[in-house]
Amino acid sequence: MKRALFMQLIGAAIVGSCALTALSAYGLGLTYDGIEFSDGTTQTTAATNEAENAFVAETQINLYPGINVLGAALSAPPVGHRAIIEYASVDCSTPTGNSVIKVKLFVHNSSSYGAEFQIPLQIQGDSGGTSTYVGALMMRIYADRNESGNSISASVFRTNGDGTTECRVSIAGRNLPLGT
Repeated sequence: MKRALFMQLIGAAIVGSCALTALSAYGLGLTYDGIEFSDGTTQTTAATNEAENAFVAETQINLYPGINVLGAALSAPPVGHRAIIEYASVDCSTPTGNSVIKVKLFVHNSSSYGAEFQIPLQIQGDSGGTSTYVGALMMRIYADRNESGNSISASVFRTNGDGTTECRVSIAGRNLPLGT
């Protein structure tokens, strides 16, 4: 067992040494940040530091009396980037007896018009004539910028149009540069 492990380590060292030799033959060096070119520039990958491209977005959707469904734009990735949404949350308050039945997240991508994803809701409680609904969803959804400059939006649906329902929808994720 020890001999097999030792041979694997030797093999990895030889392969790594060959790769570094091949890189240096082309005037390239390998660094922790990527590949260093002979002119001193370094080519990094998009995944080098995910936190550099992190984003959060939030929108407030208010359904006033007589309105049962309403949507609002949340975000769009910068030109040349694709958004990766990793978390969504919603917090709604509405008059007791006026249920929030669903909240949907809409995304657009380059291969189709788009898709919708429902954020599961649960009632958190009633207090002073107001019901509070909350929901959260961990995910991995990709969204591209569409022709109008939007790509991510949310919609709130409720059972009736009595009173005012206020919902805050938030998302978090990162923007991935395209073409890398």
